[in-house]
Amino acid sequence: MAMHPLAIAAAFATLALVAGSAFAFTKVAKAHVPPLSLTALRLVIGAAALGVTSPVLHRLGRRRHEALDVLAADERKLPLSGLALARTATAMALLNNVIPYTLYPIAMNLGINIGVVAVLAATSPLIAAALVALARRPPTLGRALWPALALGLAGVALLYAEALAGKSGKHATARPVSDTLLGYSLVLVAAACKGAAAVVAEAVLGPRLSYVRLALAQTAAGAVVAVIAAAAVDTWHPLSLSHHYPARMAWLASMDGSAWGGVVYLGLGGSCLAYLLQFVLVRELGAVRQVGVDFAVPVVAAIEGALFFHEWAGQGVALLWPAAGMATILAALALMHATHRTPPPDSAPSERAPLIQGA
Repeated sequence: MAMHPLAIAAAFATLALVAGSAFAFTKVAKAHVPPLSLTALRLVIGAAALGVTSPVLHRLGRRRHEALDVLAADERKLPLSGLALARTATAMALLNNVIPYTLYPIAMNLGINIGVVAVLAATSPLIAAALVALARRPPTLGRALWPALALGLAGVALLYAEALAGKSGKHATARPVSDTLLGYSLVLVAAACKGAAAVVAEAVLGPRLSYVRLALAQTAAGAVVAVIAAAAVDTWHPLSLSHHYPARMAWLASMDGSAWGGVVYLGLGGSCLAYLLQFVLVRELGAVRQVGVDFAVPVVAAIEGALFFHEWAGQGVALLWPAAGMATILAALALMHATHRTPPPDSAPSERAPLIQGA
């Protein structure tokens, strides 16, 4: 049963708020925790939280057949389990968790221009749309969606126009050009992974796999991969291209309350609640429109920066750029959802061709 439009809007806004706030908490935590270990910690916390809440969500879904859309009867028809589930969970863990979570902190440690980062990260909806178009999977993308995606990207560029122009004093430290290019490349790879993850999720969600089960499976798989990688790498020489962390896990002693608070938020908010909301929206809106939340994330980050860090203080007329950017992003999101696609009658979710062989 489809969710009420207001419930979808609330889920979309909540996901934007949670994901937008995650960047601030990542900035706090990465000062103490190496990127791989930060990824491992947040995924372990997220997997534990999902393990506790999943039974409750399944029972709620069986009783109401809506709200969280967990249809136990549909799962019994054609369950995705065993090797196919492990393969899907591992692919999602790498694309949606381990790779982007590790690359974003590394890129941030390189001190790259925040405006360019925001624009590159906002390419994930376009990447998802290109993958869907290339795969030619039903339902097809509407013609109005492409202008909406371009408008959203333009809005992000306007929002960070001052930073793009190099007028932001917060990122004026001179760095080698090679570091800058590498940082931008890492952000673009992370954005591509997030876009691809949404497309894979749309292919497997439905009668074959509930969103609760996928969230738990991918986060648990990601936790296993990240813990192994962090134990192998960060124990001896923490992975970072610019920031130097103590070896032999000595960085644990330097973690204060704010660092632990950031890690806990990233686990409960960014790795538990965010994925539940993401997969709900993938089922309701499709991969491309769900990833459109990446247009709203910079808006949340900019507003929080102004409210809590006074980043807009004394800018005067220069505030017209972020105001124009926010208005453009909101217009893009309205256009994207005004052209909400409806599946063709012959393309039920269970009949979509899986992107992972054997899924």
